[in-house]
Amino acid sequence: MSELEINHQQFDSQFAFLTTCLGRVKNLYALFEEEIKGDKFDYTLKFEDASGKINTFYEECLNSIFDSQYNFKSDVNSFYKLAPSYEEYTTFYASVATQIALMCTSIGEFYQSRNVDLIGEVLMNVDEVINIMKSIEYNRQNLGDDPWDYVSEFLEIEHANRTDILEEIVDHSLSKEQFLELVSKYVIRG
Repeated sequence: MSELEINHQQFDSQFAFLTTCLGRVKNLYALFEEEIKGDKFDYTLKFEDASGKINTFYEECLNSIFDSQYNFKSDVNSFYKLAPSYEEYTTFYASVATQIALMCTSIGEFYQSRNVDLIGEVLMNVDEVINIMKSIEYNRQNLGDDPWDYVSEFLEIEHANRTDILEEIVDHSLSKEQFLELVSKYVIRG
């Protein structure tokens, strides 16, 4: 599914699709939290319960999709603070955490502004998370060939998955349980 095809959908379908993107990667933020668990720097305090904040935001997105009376409350600017600084942390997992924090910001801004340009930012964040996670996997397995070929294979799968996800959202009136099953089916693992 191309960004252009997503841009031509109704707002509700676009927002639901972006929420699936967050739902599919949000648990990977915990890898960064685990990585810095023993750090005693003041800087790390801002990451306490970051996964909880992201999960709360995700629940808020779900409530916005499935309860027409729900008022979106999140301060979208607060998610920038959950993006680790490259000066402090230069690990793979810090990069994943940054992508997830930026994704939350873009989704929140999209909900408020309905600016379709933000869809591309979220898709880029997902692609970057896949790139990082598959690069880690490639290096751990010491596959030897061209790492970009390996990563590209999974990005192609991701683009096909996006088509399937959007078609499910657009073509079916999903219940919250069905929506969560859809997210779970396509979750990106660490």
